[in-house]
Amino acid sequence: MQHRPFDIRRLCPSDLSLVRQLNALFGDVFDDPDTYGAAPPEEAWLTGLLAKEHVVVLVALSGRKVLGGLVAYELDKFERARRELYIYDLAVTADHRRRASRPRLSNTFEPSPRSLRNALP
Repeated sequence: MQHRPFDIRRLCPSDLSLVRQLNALFGDVFDDPDTYGAAPPEEAWLTGLLAKEHVVVLVALSGRKVLGGLVAYELDKFERARRELYIYDLAVTADHRRRASRPRLSNTFEPSPRSLRNALP
């Protein structure tokens, strides 16, 4: 089966429909629709969250369809004056697994979180 190419995109405050698609995908892939869909946050909450520099939400897109995504948080560290990026959720639709979506999503963070911030809108 031939799969169409996809793009990786960092979500911004205006991407509410895409973040809602991503939450639905997480609920499906993690078999936990209640956590990810039973009480969806209001638009103002999502807009504020997506505007935070330390919150990174990436999606793999084919057109306007979310094929996969990840949510990561950049945290200040105590042991050194630095920050580290922690991937919290990472999922890809069943029909796109093992087709380079997941490696491309996680490899976007190489070599550093700062390069991610500079590379994506």
